[in-house]
Amino acid sequence: GSNKEEDPTYDIGAPTVDALLSKQWDFVVMNDFTQAPARQSYREASSRALVEFYAPLFRQCGATPIFVMTPAYRKPVNDSADLGSVAEFTASLKEGYKSYVSALEKELPLPNQQPRIAPVGLAFLHIHDTNHSMWEKLFCNDDFHPSPHGTYLQCCVLHWTLFRRAPERDLALPLDGNFQKRIWGNARFTQHGNGDPLPL
Repeated sequence: GSNKEEDPTYDIGAPTVDALLSKQWDFVVMNDFTQAPARQSYREASSRALVEFYAPLFRQCGATPIFVMTPAYRKPVNDSADLGSVAEFTASLKEGYKSYVSALEKELPLPNQQPRIAPVGLAFLHIHDTNHSMWEKLFCNDDFHPSPHGTYLQCCVLHWTLFRRAPERDLALPLDGNFQKRIWGNARFTQHGNGDPLPL
C-alpha cells in the first residue's frame, strides 16, 4: 500500500473529513479501529462522535453511511486476548456496530440515509466455522490485517451492502483471466506496507 508520506502524488481525496464531506456523495464507507466497537468505553465515545461531529456532515453531503464491520483477529494480538474467542470477539463487534447504527438512525431521518452495516466480520466468522483452512488465508502475517483473500471477501460483502446484490461474475472473477481492473485484481495488490503482493 501507499500513503502520502511515501508517495506525494497519493490522492487522499481531501485534506480533512469536513472538506471531503462538503461534496455530495451517495455513500460514505467507514470503519472504526477494530477493537473499539467491541469495547463498551470506546463504543460510547465513538457513538458520541458520530452524533456530534459526523451526523451533521452526513446530512450536508446526503450520503448513506456504510459501516464496515471488521473481522475479529486471527490470534489475540494487540492486547485483544480479553475479547475472547473469534466468535465472542465477532459478537461484540456486531453489537458495537449495531449501536453505531442506532445512534445515527435518530440523527438521519431520511430513508435514503439510513446507515447500513457491511458485515465483513460475520462473513469471516462463517468461513472460520465452515472452512477453517480458508479462514487462515484471510489474514496477513500480522494476524489482523486482511490478506488479498480477506480483502477480496471484504470487497464482495461491501458490494452486496452498497448495491443489494452480489457482484457480477465478470467483475468478481472474470472467466477470461483479465483480473487487473476487477475486484480480485485490486484485492491482490491491496495490502499494508511496501513490497511485492502477498502470496496466495
